[in-house]
Amino acid sequence: MKKIIIDVNDFFLLQKKKFYILEDGSGVMGTVSSHGKLICSNIFVSKNDIVFNYFCFFSDNLNLDVEIIALKKITLREITISDNTKKTIYLQIISQLIQKSVFDFYYHLYDSQGYMLAILENLCSNAVSYTHLRAHETLRH
Repeated sequence: MKKIIIDVNDFFLLQKKKFYILEDGSGVMGTVSSHGKLICSNIFVSKNDIVFNYFCFFSDNLNLDVEIIALKKITLREITISDNTKKTIYLQIISQLIQKSVFDFYYHLYDSQGYMLAILENLCSNAVSYTHLRAHETLRH
């Protein structure tokens, strides 16, 4: 399969109807208008994430591109979806979308400290409550 290397701060336009797995590095995906203007860039991607131009699945009439900007040097590998791999790849994509939605929800729900705690609670099994952390902070002062 074809590999693509993206150096730090460089970008790559994701080709329509193609899927890539991010083998190494990290970056941000952004939506680009037909005039070349970056509309938004808010999807952080890292190792083992599947990236693709998600607009082409909604409509062929949308004239939007998706680019990936490298925060760390990225290695992308083009992948082919077959009947054997379709279920696994689609489940991974759904999992990525759910995770992003949960993080966005916490970001809008909490202040910055609460947001970080909410993320840590999701990532760690032994996380403590915000009130518990505030009590320790109060005791220190």
